[in-house]
Amino acid sequence: MSGTALTRKFGVTKYDKKKALNGYTLLAPLWNKFAWLIDMEGNIVHKWTFNKRPGDFTELLPNGNLLYPERFPTPKVMFLGGCGCDLLEVNWDNKVVWKHIDGEQHHIVRRLRNGNTVYPVVKEIPHNLNSKVKGGIPGSEENGQSIFGDNLREVNPDGEIVWEWVGHERLDLDVFSICPMEPRADWVHTNSIVEMPDGDLLICCRNIDSLIIIDKKTGDVKWHWGKGHIKHAHMVSYVGDGNVMCYDNGPHRENILVDYSRVVIVNIETKKIVWEYVDEAPQNHFSLINCGAQKLPNGNIFITESTKGRIIEVTPEKEIVWEYYNPFYNTTGLETQPGWNSWVHRAYRYPVDYSGFEGKEFNPVDYREYNKIYGSGAF
Repeated sequence: MSGTALTRKFGVTKYDKKKALNGYTLLAPLWNKFAWLIDMEGNIVHKWTFNKRPGDFTELLPNGNLLYPERFPTPKVMFLGGCGCDLLEVNWDNKVVWKHIDGEQHHIVRRLRNGNTVYPVVKEIPHNLNSKVKGGIPGSEENGQSIFGDNLREVNPDGEIVWEWVGHERLDLDVFSICPMEPRADWVHTNSIVEMPDGDLLICCRNIDSLIIIDKKTGDVKWHWGKGHIKHAHMVSYVGDGNVMCYDNGPHRENILVDYSRVVIVNIETKKIVWEYVDEAPQNHFSLINCGAQKLPNGNIFITESTKGRIIEVTPEKEIVWEYYNPFYNTTGLETQPGWNSWVHRAYRYPVDYSGFEGKEFNPVDYREYNKIYGSGAF
């Protein structure tokens, strides 16, 4: 195309210093073996190196350690989102201080306030329940007979299972049906877990389009919302004032011409959406899978548009005050997903006074060679 200039965006492309939350952003691109901490200008100030690619995303704990699930190269069960990880907690110097292996784990690893760790595990449901699971693409069970649901498993620091929630025993099969455009083999597909202020667990379940609060003491479903409102959402969180937030990915949304994604905040009591972020041109913001939305201490929302490798910070008034395009491209190494991409499942922003940074030093000069390629001066 003679005379046409092609431009690509990398690194920080927008930064309003007065309105954005000053801090550091943690990201672990899905197809490499690093976790990166960058400053507001996009410069690398710290990195962690691992033996395997991340089992979706990493999280910086209040003690300054990194919670990093390493995905098994060959999953125990072929499951969208991976299945099986070395669950690692590493310190600032990349030394492993805790490790737990579970071949049935997928998606999320969350540290609880009591020091235990909770995560979803994929479990085949009893075959006599198959006919009672509603929805999904007819005949799409694994090997024509298997449907996989989710349990939640809590382990203590010694790796002992101290609590387990069995999904097919607690979810109403008449209510929690599969999206008709999704395979029946993957019924629930839990992709996030949050500990509520009272100790109950809030989860997001992609394939049944539901946000669910589980009574931690009884195991009962005490609240749910989503059917007819969100499609294949990710990263639910409790944002205070009786509200929860999620990233509503939007594929298979009914009665629309083009797919779009958004972030929604819903009130638990009224089940009404009280805030949403949609791009001015809705079709310009869309990610089929993954993604996240984090409420920041200044009230802004930190959004990961996964499959574009785009991360933005928006104000409550929906103004974009920080924008970053992930420059860490990698090949997938999979024949079914060839080529290069910049996917980031979920990124987190931590304020400069975050407890995990106490006593830590940040100096981009220590990573000058990396910053020549990926930092603010490279683009």
